[in-house]
Amino acid sequence: MITKNNLTKFFDKQIEEEQQEKILLFDLHNLIFRTVFIANFQDPTDTKFNYWKHLMTNSLLNNIRHFAPDRVICAIDNHSERYWRKKLYPEYKAHRAELRKKSAINFDEFFKVANPFIDGLKTSFPNILFIDIPGCEADDIIAIVCNKLSPTARKVIISTDKDMIQLMQNKNVEQYDPVKRAYKNVLNPKLDLELKILTGGKGDNVPAVRKKVGIKTAEKILKEGLSDFLKIPEYNKNYKRNKQLIDLTNIPENISNKIKTTIESYDVKPYNGMIAWQFLMKNKLNKLSNELQQFSTHLKVLK
Repeated sequence: MITKNNLTKFFDKQIEEEQQEKILLFDLHNLIFRTVFIANFQDPTDTKFNYWKHLMTNSLLNNIRHFAPDRVICAIDNHSERYWRKKLYPEYKAHRAELRKKSAINFDEFFKVANPFIDGLKTSFPNILFIDIPGCEADDIIAIVCNKLSPTARKVIISTDKDMIQLMQNKNVEQYDPVKRAYKNVLNPKLDLELKILTGGKGDNVPAVRKKVGIKTAEKILKEGLSDFLKIPEYNKNYKRNKQLIDLTNIPENISNKIKTTIESYDVKPYNGMIAWQFLMKNKLNKLSNELQQFSTHLKVLK
Protein backbone atom coordinates (compact mmCIF):
# COMPACT_ATOMS: atom_id res chain seq x y z
CA MET A 1 0.00 0.00 0.00
CA ILE A 2 1.28 3.44 -0.92
CA THR A 3 1.13 5.73 2.08
CA LYS A 4 2.13 9.32 2.66
CA ASN A 5 4.98 8.10 4.87
CA ASN A 6 6.27 5.75 2.15
CA LEU A 7 6.17 8.51 -0.46
CA THR A 8 8.03 10.86 1.88
CA LYS A 9 10.78 8.27 2.42
CA PHE A 10 11.01 7.63 -1.33
CA PHE A 11 11.42 11.32 -2.20
CA ASP A 12 13.84 11.88 0.70
CA LYS A 13 15.98 9.06 -0.68
CA GLN A 14 15.85 10.55 -4.18
CA ILE A 15 16.99 13.95 -2.86
CA GLU A 16 19.77 12.32 -0.82
CA GLU A 17 21.06 10.43 -3.88
CA GLU A 18 21.02 13.59 -5.98
CA GLN A 19 23.02 15.48 -3.34
CA GLN A 20 25.47 12.62 -2.77
CA GLU A 21 28.90 13.10 -4.33
CA LYS A 22 29.44 10.74 -7.26
CA ILE A 23 32.91 9.48 -8.16
CA LEU A 24 33.48 7.72 -11.47
CA LEU A 25 36.40 5.28 -11.39
CA PHE A 26 37.87 4.13 -14.69
CA ASP A 27 40.01 1.02 -14.77
CA LEU A 28 42.03 2.70 -17.51
CA HIS A 29 44.12 -0.29 -18.58
CA ASN A 30 40.95 -2.35 -18.86
CA LEU A 31 39.59 0.38 -21.15
CA ILE A 32 42.84 0.66 -23.13
CA PHE A 33 43.16 -3.05 -23.88
CA ARG A 34 39.46 -3.62 -24.46
CA THR A 35 39.31 -0.87 -27.07
CA VAL A 36 42.57 -1.79 -28.82
CA PHE A 37 41.33 -5.34 -29.42
CA ILE A 38 38.02 -4.01 -30.76
CA ALA A 39 39.84 -1.52 -32.98
CA ASN A 40 42.19 -4.19 -34.33
CA PHE A 41 39.27 -6.53 -35.03
CA GLN A 42 37.41 -3.84 -36.95
CA ASP A 43 40.43 -2.46 -38.81
CA PRO A 44 43.61 -4.60 -38.57
CA THR A 45 45.33 -2.37 -41.16
CA ASP A 46 45.34 0.65 -38.81
CA THR A 47 48.95 0.36 -37.66
CA LYS A 48 48.93 3.93 -36.31
CA PHE A 49 46.04 3.06 -33.98
CA ASN A 50 43.98 6.12 -34.93
CA TYR A 51 40.70 4.23 -34.59
CA TRP A 52 41.80 3.05 -31.14
CA LYS A 53 42.27 6.67 -30.09
CA HIS A 54 38.69 7.37 -31.12
CA LEU A 55 37.21 4.33 -29.34
CA MET A 56 39.24 5.00 -26.20
CA THR A 57 38.36 8.71 -25.92
CA ASN A 58 34.76 8.20 -27.02
CA SER A 59 34.21 5.62 -24.27
CA LEU A 60 35.79 7.88 -21.65
CA LEU A 61 33.75 10.95 -22.60
CA ASN A 62 30.46 9.14 -23.15
CA ASN A 63 30.61 7.49 -19.73
CA ILE A 64 31.30 10.87 -18.12
CA ARG A 65 28.29 12.30 -19.93
CA HIS A 66 26.10 9.32 -19.02
CA PHE A 67 26.93 9.25 -15.30
CA ALA A 68 27.42 13.00 -14.78
CA PRO A 69 29.88 12.56 -11.87
CA ASP A 70 31.40 15.15 -9.56
CA ARG A 71 34.87 13.60 -9.82
CA VAL A 72 36.57 11.28 -12.29
CA ILE A 73 39.58 9.13 -11.42
CA CYS A 74 41.42 7.14 -14.07
CA ALA A 75 43.45 4.39 -12.41
CA ILE A 76 46.54 3.29 -14.36
CA ASP A 77 48.85 0.28 -13.98
CA ASN A 78 52.44 1.43 -13.45
CA HIS A 79 55.16 -1.18 -13.97
CA SER A 80 58.10 1.21 -13.98
CA GLU A 81 59.14 -0.97 -11.07
CA ARG A 82 58.02 -4.50 -10.19
CA TYR A 83 54.43 -4.81 -9.02
CA TRP A 84 54.35 -5.43 -5.28
CA ARG A 85 52.45 -8.66 -6.01
CA LYS A 86 55.33 -9.96 -8.14
CA LYS A 87 57.66 -9.45 -5.22
CA LEU A 88 55.34 -11.65 -3.20
CA TYR A 89 54.79 -14.20 -5.98
CA PRO A 90 57.25 -13.95 -8.94
CA GLU A 91 54.96 -15.91 -11.28
CA TYR A 92 52.23 -13.29 -10.96
CA LYS A 93 51.23 -12.24 -14.52
CA ALA A 94 54.41 -13.91 -15.79
CA HIS A 95 52.62 -15.18 -18.91
CA ARG A 96 51.46 -11.75 -20.09
CA ALA A 97 54.59 -10.90 -22.11
CA GLU A 98 54.39 -14.18 -24.02
CA LEU A 99 50.69 -13.68 -24.77
CA ARG A 100 51.40 -10.22 -26.18
CA LYS A 101 54.13 -11.63 -28.45
CA LYS A 102 51.60 -14.08 -29.89
CA SER A 103 48.94 -11.40 -30.34
CA ALA A 104 47.93 -10.04 -33.75
CA ILE A 105 48.56 -6.59 -32.29
CA ASN A 106 52.11 -5.24 -32.34
CA PHE A 107 52.19 -4.08 -28.72
CA ASP A 108 55.67 -2.56 -29.01
CA GLU A 109 54.31 -0.17 -31.64
CA PHE A 110 51.03 0.27 -29.80
CA PHE A 111 52.68 1.47 -26.59
CA LYS A 112 54.72 4.00 -28.61
CA VAL A 113 51.37 5.52 -29.58
CA ALA A 114 49.37 4.85 -26.40
CA ASN A 115 51.76 6.25 -23.79
CA PRO A 116 52.09 9.78 -25.27
CA PHE A 117 48.36 9.78 -26.05
CA ILE A 118 47.51 9.10 -22.39
CA ASP A 119 49.96 11.84 -21.39
CA GLY A 120 48.07 14.14 -23.76
CA LEU A 121 44.76 13.26 -22.14
CA LYS A 122 46.25 14.15 -18.73
CA THR A 123 47.28 17.65 -19.79
CA SER A 124 44.19 18.32 -21.94
CA PHE A 125 41.65 17.25 -19.30
CA PRO A 126 43.39 18.52 -16.11
CA ASN A 127 40.37 18.12 -13.81
CA ILE A 128 40.29 14.37 -14.45
CA LEU A 129 42.63 12.61 -12.03
CA PHE A 130 45.03 10.25 -13.82
CA ILE A 131 46.62 8.22 -11.02
CA ASP A 132 49.57 5.87 -11.38
CA ILE A 133 51.96 4.75 -8.66
CA PRO A 134 55.20 2.83 -9.38
CA GLY A 135 54.74 -0.86 -8.56
CA CYS A 136 50.99 -0.40 -8.21
CA GLU A 137 48.05 -1.62 -10.31
CA ALA A 138 44.80 0.09 -11.23
CA ASP A 139 42.96 -2.37 -8.96
CA ASP A 140 44.91 -1.03 -5.98
CA ILE A 141 44.01 2.57 -6.73
CA ILE A 142 40.33 1.82 -7.20
CA ALA A 143 40.29 -0.32 -4.05
CA ILE A 144 41.80 2.42 -1.89
CA VAL A 145 39.26 4.96 -3.17
CA CYS A 146 36.41 2.52 -2.47
CA ASN A 147 37.67 1.30 0.91
CA LYS A 148 39.47 4.30 2.38
CA LEU A 149 38.41 7.60 0.78
CA SER A 150 35.16 9.63 0.67
CA PRO A 151 33.10 7.03 2.59
CA THR A 152 29.74 8.71 1.90
CA ALA A 153 30.29 9.20 -1.85
CA ARG A 154 28.65 6.99 -4.45
CA LYS A 155 31.40 5.25 -6.45
CA VAL A 156 30.84 3.71 -9.86
CA ILE A 157 33.63 1.53 -11.28
CA ILE A 158 33.81 1.34 -15.09
CA SER A 159 35.39 -2.03 -15.86
CA THR A 160 34.70 -5.50 -17.16
CA ASP A 161 37.19 -6.95 -14.63
CA LYS A 162 35.47 -9.46 -12.33
CA ASP A 163 38.16 -8.89 -9.66
CA MET A 164 36.42 -5.59 -8.87
CA ILE A 165 33.22 -7.34 -7.75
CA GLN A 166 34.59 -7.77 -4.22
CA LEU A 167 34.56 -3.98 -3.78
CA MET A 168 30.77 -4.06 -3.87
CA GLN A 169 30.92 -5.25 -0.27
CA ASN A 170 30.92 -1.48 0.33
CA LYS A 171 27.31 -0.28 0.17
CA ASN A 172 28.13 2.83 -1.90
CA VAL A 173 30.12 0.97 -4.58
CA GLU A 174 28.75 -0.24 -7.92
CA GLN A 175 30.43 -1.72 -10.97
CA TYR A 176 29.26 -0.91 -14.48
CA ASP A 177 30.16 -3.20 -17.38
CA PRO A 178 30.66 -0.89 -20.41
CA VAL A 179 30.39 -3.78 -22.88
CA LYS A 180 27.07 -5.11 -21.59
CA ARG A 181 26.01 -1.56 -20.66
CA ALA A 182 24.67 -2.81 -17.36
CA TYR A 183 25.58 -2.83 -13.68
CA LYS A 184 27.06 -6.05 -12.39
CA ASN A 185 24.53 -7.75 -10.15
CA VAL A 186 26.17 -10.02 -7.57
CA LEU A 187 24.14 -11.09 -4.55
CA ASN A 188 27.12 -11.97 -2.36
CA PRO A 189 30.41 -10.20 -3.26
CA LYS A 190 32.09 -11.66 -0.16
CA LEU A 191 31.31 -15.21 -1.29
CA ASP A 192 32.49 -14.35 -4.81
CA LEU A 193 35.83 -13.25 -3.32
CA GLU A 194 36.23 -16.49 -1.32
CA LEU A 195 35.59 -18.52 -4.48
CA LYS A 196 38.25 -16.51 -6.36
CA ILE A 197 40.80 -17.07 -3.60
CA LEU A 198 40.21 -20.83 -3.74
CA THR A 199 40.16 -21.13 -7.53
CA GLY A 200 42.91 -18.60 -8.32
CA GLY A 201 42.91 -16.58 -11.52
CA LYS A 202 44.21 -17.69 -14.92
CA GLY A 203 44.28 -14.12 -16.18
CA ASP A 204 46.82 -13.17 -13.50
CA ASN A 205 48.58 -16.57 -13.48
CA VAL A 206 47.50 -17.26 -9.89
CA PRO A 207 47.04 -21.02 -9.28
CA ALA A 208 44.23 -22.60 -7.31
CA VAL A 209 44.92 -23.53 -3.69
CA ARG A 210 44.91 -27.16 -4.83
CA LYS A 211 44.96 -28.82 -8.23
CA LYS A 212 41.58 -29.19 -9.95
CA VAL A 213 39.76 -26.73 -7.72
CA GLY A 214 37.12 -25.10 -9.89
CA ILE A 215 33.96 -23.25 -8.85
CA LYS A 216 31.99 -26.39 -7.93
CA THR A 217 34.83 -27.81 -5.83
CA ALA A 218 35.37 -24.44 -4.16
CA GLU A 219 31.67 -24.22 -3.29
CA LYS A 220 31.89 -27.70 -1.81
CA ILE A 221 34.95 -26.74 0.27
CA LEU A 222 33.10 -23.71 1.70
CA LYS A 223 29.98 -25.76 2.37
CA GLU A 224 31.91 -28.49 4.22
CA GLY A 225 33.99 -25.95 6.15
CA LEU A 226 36.95 -23.86 5.05
CA SER A 227 38.67 -24.21 8.42
CA ASP A 228 38.85 -28.01 8.04
CA PHE A 229 40.24 -27.68 4.50
CA LEU A 230 42.93 -25.26 5.70
CA LYS A 231 44.20 -27.69 8.34
CA ILE A 232 46.34 -29.17 5.58
CA PRO A 233 49.52 -27.01 5.67
CA GLU A 234 50.03 -26.85 1.90
CA TYR A 235 46.46 -25.69 1.27
CA ASN A 236 46.67 -23.19 4.10
CA LYS A 237 49.89 -21.75 2.67
CA ASN A 238 48.40 -21.47 -0.83
CA TYR A 239 45.20 -19.92 0.51
CA LYS A 240 47.18 -17.22 2.35
CA ARG A 241 49.19 -16.51 -0.82
CA ASN A 242 46.05 -16.15 -2.94
CA LYS A 243 44.32 -14.03 -0.33
CA GLN A 244 47.25 -11.62 -0.34
CA LEU A 245 47.26 -11.47 -4.14
CA ILE A 246 43.49 -11.27 -4.74
CA ASP A 247 41.81 -9.73 -1.69
CA LEU A 248 41.99 -5.96 -2.19
CA THR A 249 41.82 -5.28 1.54
CA ASN A 250 45.36 -6.71 1.76
CA ILE A 251 47.16 -3.92 -0.07
CA PRO A 252 50.40 -3.10 1.81
CA GLU A 253 50.24 0.01 3.98
CA ASN A 254 53.05 1.78 2.12
CA ILE A 255 51.20 1.32 -1.20
CA SER A 256 47.92 2.40 0.38
CA ASN A 257 49.50 5.56 1.82
CA LYS A 258 51.12 6.45 -1.53
CA ILE A 259 47.78 6.17 -3.29
CA LYS A 260 45.94 8.29 -0.72
CA THR A 261 48.66 10.95 -0.73
CA THR A 262 48.78 11.08 -4.54
CA ILE A 263 45.01 11.49 -4.84
CA GLU A 264 44.72 14.05 -2.05
CA SER A 265 47.61 16.16 -3.41
CA TYR A 266 46.67 15.88 -7.11
CA ASP A 267 47.03 19.23 -8.86
CA VAL A 268 43.51 19.60 -10.28
CA LYS A 269 43.14 22.49 -12.72
CA PRO A 270 40.01 23.91 -14.38
CA TYR A 271 38.77 22.41 -17.62
CA ASN A 272 39.64 24.45 -20.70
CA GLY A 273 37.50 23.60 -23.72
CA MET A 274 39.94 25.13 -26.20
CA ILE A 275 42.85 23.01 -24.96
CA ALA A 276 40.69 19.88 -25.08
CA TRP A 277 39.51 20.75 -28.61
CA GLN A 278 43.08 21.33 -29.79
CA PHE A 279 44.15 17.95 -28.41
CA LEU A 280 41.30 16.18 -30.23
CA MET A 281 42.10 17.97 -33.49
CA LYS A 282 45.82 17.22 -33.17
CA ASN A 283 44.98 13.53 -32.91
CA LYS A 284 42.54 13.73 -35.85
CA LEU A 285 39.56 12.95 -33.65
CA ASN A 286 37.36 15.21 -35.75
CA LYS A 287 34.04 13.61 -34.84
CA LEU A 288 34.73 14.01 -31.12
CA SER A 289 36.00 17.56 -31.56
CA ASN A 290 32.71 18.44 -33.28
CA GLU A 291 30.78 16.85 -30.40
CA LEU A 292 32.91 18.34 -27.61
CA GLN A 293 30.26 20.90 -26.66
CA GLN A 294 27.93 18.04 -25.73
CA PHE A 295 30.51 16.77 -23.23
CA SER A 296 31.70 20.14 -21.95
CA THR A 297 28.75 20.68 -19.60
CA HIS A 298 29.79 17.59 -17.65
CA LEU A 299 33.55 18.17 -17.99
CA LYS A 300 33.38 21.72 -16.57
CA VAL A 301 31.91 20.65 -13.21
CA LEU A 302 34.53 17.99 -12.43
CA LYS A 303 36.68 18.77 -9.42
